[in-house]
Amino acid sequence: MSISAAGIFFVCGLIAGSFLNAAIYRLPRGISLARPGSHCPGCGHALRFWENLPVISYVIQRGRCRHCRLGFGLRYLAVELLCGAGFAEAIRRSGPGPAAIKFSLFAALLIGLVATDWDCQQLPDEFTLGGLLLALAFSYWQGPAGLTGWAGVMTALEGAAAGAMPLWLLGYAYQRLRGRAGMGLGDVKMMAMVGAFLGAGLALFTLALGALLGGVASIALMLWVGAGRWRRTRGRKGSRAQAWMRAQRAMQALSSRFALPFGVCLGLMGWVSWAWGGWIWDWYWMRLR
Repeated sequence: MSISAAGIFFVCGLIAGSFLNAAIYRLPRGISLARPGSHCPGCGHALRFWENLPVISYVIQRGRCRHCRLGFGLRYLAVELLCGAGFAEAIRRSGPGPAAIKFSLFAALLIGLVATDWDCQQLPDEFTLGGLLLALAFSYWQGPAGLTGWAGVMTALEGAAAGAMPLWLLGYAYQRLRGRAGMGLGDVKMMAMVGAFLGAGLALFTLALGALLGGVASIALMLWVGAGRWRRTRGRKGSRAQAWMRAQRAMQALSSRFALPFGVCLGLMGWVSWAWGGWIWDWYWMRLR
């Protein structure tokens, strides 16, 4: 692989990241991607070409609108850079060809899903189902495990089923037992997309890692909230028993009100599975021997 090829893909990723930022903002809000053109969400100022250059415009304008000085946030810069890195990594791993394009799109889809779930707890169908269709289309030329033709398509379908079915069954069982939804269909569709790109084995690996990350993050957040309530109570001269009781109440209130954006965990672990899943799996089995 030449340096120029990686550089070209990196620049293409930056451009794709700029478009992805617009999709991340607009799709959950039901705004068309075509109209209006790029503009500041604060004052509505239409961005000129030189104000909409990936990374460069953000740095020059210090992440703010030139007219109303509204801050755009670091997410815009992070999405563009991550998308560029994802495109470069795709061609580094796959070399020129359909696989590089396929996994560049996969990286962009994961970034978009993580960002939308983090921002507004939504996983747009345009990313999940659209990504699933793209993965199935590419699988004819470059399917999971390197298979091509109809064998590649069938392997992608098996991966989609392996990724989606465990979450769907878990959500169905939870609803039957508790009488309310416990798992959104967005997560199910997202894992169908991941499975179609990566195959059944890495889809299940992504689920396991995502559940582990979600559990660790939930416990860490509850302990942080409980410790904060403990410190405040003790700072007001409260007894240890009062501090412990209030910490428990704070953690219980958090668990009943806060819904962990599981798509963030799945997206991050989908990237890990794509980039290092094979190596981690081989290392794990070598340790067992």
